[in-house]
Amino acid sequence: MVGTYEHFVAFGTDLVGIERILRGFQAICSLLVWYPALFALIQPKVPSTLSLRALGGQINVSRRFIRFFRFLDTFRAGWLVYVAQGDKSIDMWLDIISKTCFGMFGMMETLTLLDLCGIENLRVFSAERFQEIDYQSQLFWFAGLYTSVLVTVIRLYRLVAGTPASVKRETVSISSTEKPAELITAEKETAVLSEKMTKDDLDKERERLKSIVNKRKTERRAWIKKFKREGYVLLRALVSDLLDMLLPTTTVGWVKLEPGLVSLAMFITTFTTGQAVWERVGQNLQRQKQ
Repeated sequence: MVGTYEHFVAFGTDLVGIERILRGFQAICSLLVWYPALFALIQPKVPSTLSLRALGGQINVSRRFIRFFRFLDTFRAGWLVYVAQGDKSIDMWLDIISKTCFGMFGMMETLTLLDLCGIENLRVFSAERFQEIDYQSQLFWFAGLYTSVLVTVIRLYRLVAGTPASVKRETVSISSTEKPAELITAEKETAVLSEKMTKDDLDKERERLKSIVNKRKTERRAWIKKFKREGYVLLRALVSDLLDMLLPTTTVGWVKLEPGLVSLAMFITTFTTGQAVWERVGQNLQRQKQ
């Protein structure tokens, strides 16, 4: 069992975990900037939120440095799916496209990092070219999120549609004393055959039917447990991607929303995606202890 403190230390020293923490701080700064009444509750003597805006910008630059080479890992993840053996389903092809778009987005962020710092004589591109590259990067980000949503929807549908015909929630016994429908049916069939069978044969038949029913009941419980676990992960990813799509769409001007709502969406997705990182770090710690 991994302790909370040990888990938090591992999360706080993981690069992705650090980036998620900084993203959360950036989202909070943005929320306080666009909702100054909240900031007034914390710092009533500070008349302006310009300092928070500057802090959010610095945090954004720090996050960019942490993600400096992440686009290479994203490209690699897409390439591994592409070269994997066997036939590829539609969601695998969409996953390749999604990872490629995310890789392009990250590469463009890395190319414009010095320009984002705003230091004169260190700019790589002109102001106009910087804006153009940033605009194109937002399009790649949107394309990556859009295809990621399609992948998640397909896998959710496959998870639901792949329910075994014999698996029904109402037939799963919650209590060990309950009798599932199959067992009741089996007992009725055994009662019909009892007139033609000896007592020993009848007992053996009952035991055989009970073992079959118990096996099916165990399989149902295992499948429902798997369904809940995988379904939660997929739904969380779907919500995260849908909310994250608000960021590039508002940046390029496709959607008109209050900046505060976009900041709120950023804060929520920071929590949901950070939870996925938290779980991954915990699983790694658990494997190390085994």
